[in-house]
Amino acid sequence: MGYIELYFLYFVIYSVAGWVYETIICSVYERRFVNRGFLNGPYCPIYGTGAVLNLLLLGRLKNPFLIFFFAALACTVLEYFTSWLMEKMFHARWWDYSEMKYNINGRVFLLGTVVFGLMSVLELVVVHPCVESLVLRIPENYRHMAAFLMFSIILTDTVYTVTRLSEFDELLRTAAEKIDLALQALRSKYETAGAAYPEVFIKINRQIRRTIASFPKFRSTRHNDMLKKLRELLRLEKILGDTSRKKEK
Repeated sequence: MGYIELYFLYFVIYSVAGWVYETIICSVYERRFVNRGFLNGPYCPIYGTGAVLNLLLLGRLKNPFLIFFFAALACTVLEYFTSWLMEKMFHARWWDYSEMKYNINGRVFLLGTVVFGLMSVLELVVVHPCVESLVLRIPENYRHMAAFLMFSIILTDTVYTVTRLSEFDELLRTAAEKIDLALQALRSKYETAGAAYPEVFIKINRQIRRTIASFPKFRSTRHNDMLKKLRELLRLEKILGDTSRKKEK
């Protein structure tokens, strides 16, 4: 049990590190704070999974060139499989590298593979010995509590996220007419300040809103034209909402 607990804590640490990395890169690119990650909390499980796989499969390797090669391969397979699985579950894709050179079905690409390899060498050769030393210094009772707490938080987050995102495909399929009407109304209000427009109620849960805002390349594999309209609708809603708040001040 202690062995599993340790590796779970490593998973959490590297998931948080991955979230920090993704959030900084994307926030700088978008020039706004972007809460990256499939889940809502400050962690990206795909990074934690990749890091733990490196430890389990390659932890005994000392040659950095072998670590680079095998880790790059393993992490690329993990990213491809994750993209495929999420598409099958939600009929949507969170990232698309189709415009990048040397990509495979837009799910992975060569530069990303190289980055994974380099990050894995850094993890196994430099970072993990420090992480392992720090974790082992934590008293056993506190490690138990930390593992239990983080497991509960991530499990709750996962159940909530999957449940809420399961509504995404159904929303695009069934609310097409409402989305068109709402978008037309918002365009009219945006173009003609103060113009009256009909209220069109569309229930878009917080999880779908956050996912669309956090992943610019997020797309539906079934109803992508409707997703583009929904993305514009949310953008206009935000602009009009910000304008309204400024006037109130």
